[in-house]
Amino acid sequence: MKNEILKHAVTLFNEQGINKTSFRDIAESLKISDGHVRYYFKTKEILLMSIFDQLDHEIIEAAKTPAQLEQDVYALLMLNVEQIFQLAVKYRFLFVESPKTIGQYPNLLKSYRNLMGRRKEMIFGAFKAFDEMHLFHSSFDIQAREYAFYTIFIVSDGWMRTFLLTNTKEPDKKAIKFHSNLIIQILKPYLKI
Repeated sequence: MKNEILKHAVTLFNEQGINKTSFRDIAESLKISDGHVRYYFKTKEILLMSIFDQLDHEIIEAAKTPAQLEQDVYALLMLNVEQIFQLAVKYRFLFVESPKTIGQYPNLLKSYRNLMGRRKEMIFGAFKAFDEMHLFHSSFDIQAREYAFYTIFIVSDGWMRTFLLTNTKEPDKKAIKFHSNLIIQILKPYLKI
């Protein structure tokens, strides 16, 4: 039941936003009492934290790089980035809610801030793996890596908000591919291949 509650909560938060979705709305979508929802999640913040942790885990799984890279590194990178962006679409409310709304939930805000540190470790880990395979030019020094990381983080964190504000539909495969390619283009000048 806990996973069903999370699934329905994500759907409703995506459709209505965090503030406009109540435990009663989630319960009604499942045809259970809101007390049943509260049994698993005492507060909305606890529910949001569970969703955030689920997203974080799914991103880590999607970003895992095989030990042996295929011949076409660009295709592998594109696949990984597209999988992560598909998750952003799945959990889009977390990327489009205003900082003010997220700020109402101190633990969620803290987790979001910690996310940047974890993403930096993940991305720099990928840079290290590419270094070990001699895929980067020497010009990809520590400063270039910092710039690349922040650019990647800003694009991956903000593309959804921009897309939804400038389009009348949800991001589709074409939009995901375009924005994924944007991430790849940040690294392309530094890759030897």
